Formats: sequence, C-alpha cells, structure tokens
Amino acid sequence: CAMVVIQSFMELKRNYVPDTSCIAWLKGIDWNGNSTIAQEFSDYFFGTKDLWGVQAINRTNATTTKAPQLEQADMAWFIVAIVFIVVFGVAMLVILYLALAVMEQRKETRV
Repeated sequence: CAMVVIQSFMELKRNYVPDTSCIAWLKGIDWNGNSTIAQEFSDYFFGTKDLWGVQAINRTNATTTKAPQLEQADMAWFIVAIVFIVVFGVAMLVILYLALAVMEQRKETRV
C-alpha cells in the first residue's frame, strides 16, 4: 500500500495528491490474539496460542538454566530480515529524494 501511495503522489495527473484508497484494504492489528494467524505466531514464538495468557512458554525447558541457542537457519533469516529492512529504508530515502528533486525542478520551470 505504501508503494501505491508514493507512486500516486508522483503522478502528474493527480497534481501531487496521493491515492490513499488502498488503506481500506489493510487489516488492523489483532491485539487480542483472536485471529488464526495471531494464534499461530503466538504458538511459534511463545509456545502457546494464548497470546496474553500466563501459560509457561515451554515446560520441558523450564528447569534448564541455559539460554536457548539460535540455530544457523534462524540466524540466517534474522540477517536476511535486517538486510531487507536496511535496503528498503535506503530505497525509500532515494525515492523521497528523487520526488523532492522533481518537485523542486518543476517549481523552477514554473517561475
């Protein structure tokens, strides 16, 4: 949706008015944990489908004192996620810079 808004903002025929209609497509955040996807994420990360409950995360490891270790696959996905976030952020800054440069150039040609 963010890319649709940015792209529509840069269209000449829209006169720099962004199209925000895609916001209606977005679902809200399920803070109560009632949706299936929220329960699946809760089960994966916390070991229980009860997002806000007081159940133990993993009773079998409750007596161990060692911190859980990240597997190589988990670490690889973590690194991929961080790289994606950084690349996406840089791309957004470049798009913003280019949009501002185009706007400045159009201001100068109008004067």
